[in-house]
Amino acid sequence: MNEKILTQAVLANRRLRGLPALSNAGSVGADLAAAAAEFEALLDDFVLAFDPVLSRVHGNIAEHGLHITGVFPSEDAPPECLDFSYTTGLSEGLGFELAVATLPFDIAGSILNRSAKVLTAVPSEGDLLEDVLGGGFTARLHRCSDTSRFAMTRQIYGSDPEHGVWQIVVPDSAGRFPDEPGYNHAGLPQPLY
Repeated sequence: MNEKILTQAVLANRRLRGLPALSNAGSVGADLAAAAAEFEALLDDFVLAFDPVLSRVHGNIAEHGLHITGVFPSEDAPPECLDFSYTTGLSEGLGFELAVATLPFDIAGSILNRSAKVLTAVPSEGDLLEDVLGGGFTARLHRCSDTSRFAMTRQIYGSDPEHGVWQIVVPDSAGRFPDEPGYNHAGLPQPLY
């Protein structure tokens, strides 16, 4: 909390109670700010200790530099709800996260891990990624305009990454991407986020 706001709150509280203003109100505000910051840190530690999911995410980020979250719609979800996977943790060093749509978690995880090793700077729209798919195929990067689905990243960092979330777009068996004519949407439905 802002020290000035806390100082003003202390002074207002003393006025309401008919107490004289403290000569060291600035110091009291600083003490309250320090106590509030300490409390927030303790609360974060408490939540982490008792939330196994968040604990695992933080552990994976500490050990591997990233955590991969897989999202799998329930069986009764509408057909347009497809699996997707995304990273959390890359934004600490790179300022962005990665996502893959539709692919099974093990394949998406492999692509995300390989891509995280290859990327060393913020990408540009349409950048190509070699050697992350196998079979001689090249992936393409697309900056996600809708980041609402990447809840774990927001939970861990409190906001979206500074340089966004980049979708690794996979071509169909003919090498075409979803926004190109002739792309096989039936074989590999792949929404662009």
